[in-house]
Amino acid sequence: MTEIALAVALIGITTLHVWTVWQHKAERSELLTRIMAKDLREYQDVTNTRPPPKGGNFIKAGLKRYQEAMIRDAGAD
Repeated sequence: MTEIALAVALIGITTLHVWTVWQHKAERSELLTRIMAKDLREYQDVTNTRPPPKGGNFIKAGLKRYQEAMIRDAGAD
């Protein structure tokens, strides 16, 4: 029984190690591609990806809505 438990543990540890090495290799490859690219457009051309989504700046959006409301209220007088 002990031999089976040790064999299962060894197989599990080996599988985890192989998966981690494969994942790190993929990350290093992607990072090298990112570093070697001149700019974001060249990186996207190489990796065939679309640009990241634009971030939502809730403070800027709130200020814009406030200014538009102030303009509408000023015109109502």
